[in-house]
Amino acid sequence: MPPIELRREIPLPAVLVADELVSLFTALAADESPHADLSIAADFSDLHLPGSGSVEIPIAIGVRRMHGKPPFRIDFRLNARERERLFPTFDGSLDVDPQGPSECTAWLSGEYTPPLGPVGKALDATVLNNVAQRTLSAFLDRLVEIASERVKAEQERAEQAERFGHREPASPSRRDHP
Repeated sequence: MPPIELRREIPLPAVLVADELVSLFTALAADESPHADLSIAADFSDLHLPGSGSVEIPIAIGVRRMHGKPPFRIDFRLNARERERLFPTFDGSLDVDPQGPSECTAWLSGEYTPPLGPVGKALDATVLNNVAQRTLSAFLDRLVEIASERVKAEQERAEQAERFGHREPASPSRRDHP
């Protein structure tokens, strides 16, 4: 099982980013997210296919464990929603580490298992070399984008409420989810 380790710097507080990621993963695992159609994509060029474009693979996420206090961690399994035996499975974790009061680092690490046994391993090591790395990198970018958008929207709502003299009750912490 080839290892994967990716990281992204995020210019937002770790606790807010982690709250949003926990909320997102909880909803994805329950198929209740507006992002339930989240998919991973492999470019035609990476797959040695003619033309331009990508192959979109709808994914399912199974959350194994969440740690809601620093360091924040979500252990999960990612696999294709359909025809699972034809696509790799990824077992990993998403960690969010504070890097100061207003920034953090998101780490995606784990191992993926190529499909189709020895044939899949041989293809992964040769023709499809680094496809999983690039696909998971784009997946991490999308997770960071979704969490960042949610944090910024919440910060904007709070600023508007403050500006207009409205105080809204604090949202319950999402870190309390299992």
